[in-house]
Amino acid sequence: MSSAIKIERVTKRFDGNLVLNELSLEVRPSEIVSLIGPSGCGKSTLLRLLSGLERDYDGRLLIDDQPVTGPSRAIGLMFQEPRLMPWLNVRDNVRFGLRKENGFEAPAATARVDDLLRQVKLDHAAGHLPRQLSGGMAQRAALARSLATEPGVLLLDEPFSAVDALTRMRLQELLLEVWQRTQVTMVLVTHDLDEALYLSDRVVVMSSRPASVREVLPVKSPRPRDRRDSELLRLRAHLLEALDVVHALESVDLPAGTPFGV
Repeated sequence: MSSAIKIERVTKRFDGNLVLNELSLEVRPSEIVSLIGPSGCGKSTLLRLLSGLERDYDGRLLIDDQPVTGPSRAIGLMFQEPRLMPWLNVRDNVRFGLRKENGFEAPAATARVDDLLRQVKLDHAAGHLPRQLSGGMAQRAALARSLATEPGVLLLDEPFSAVDALTRMRLQELLLEVWQRTQVTMVLVTHDLDEALYLSDRVVVMSSRPASVREVLPVKSPRPRDRRDSELLRLRAHLLEALDVVHALESVDLPAGTPFGV
């Protein structure tokens, strides 16, 4: 099977400081891959390179066998913050990229927006301004906007980290529903191991800066997944080991009986 994304020995520097060090990875079509690793290791930088927002790197980045030369309607991008335009309502935010000069005629654009708003369960709030939305609703609007041009690849940079735990789980379920309908290839940056394991086909563990791929962990549990599944819990423990979290905790001198979580 061909790869939707090919990252070949990519090296990136900022002001002479090495951030990514000959990083290589392939993502197959319709696959969901999560990137985890220490804070500041370069996960978001890699996503910006894939999106075309960041340039000046060594190596090769290919999406559907085409070099990434800049932002493209074939690549959707969703951030931690919704980044909705405050003067536009939900419908017009989602519609923003579907302009005639981009090849979208008005009737088709209207039908596309209506379908997306139904998919993300925001058809009832199409006329709302961003300030009238909850955090979860705003992220659903951002998801719809990122899918508006029918991209083959969707890049997600910690999209649910700013919402509460219950809303995060609901958004994860919504993301899987969208994926099942569209089969869009997804690359997700997250610090949440449970999120990575629940959503992904594979989890990529990145090393500390300068980042390279430390390990690629397949997640073979069938969907729909049970968050309490013993296999997911086993994989979670493995990821904690891979990230040296367990060793770090063991080195901390805590009073007996002190509760803590990871």
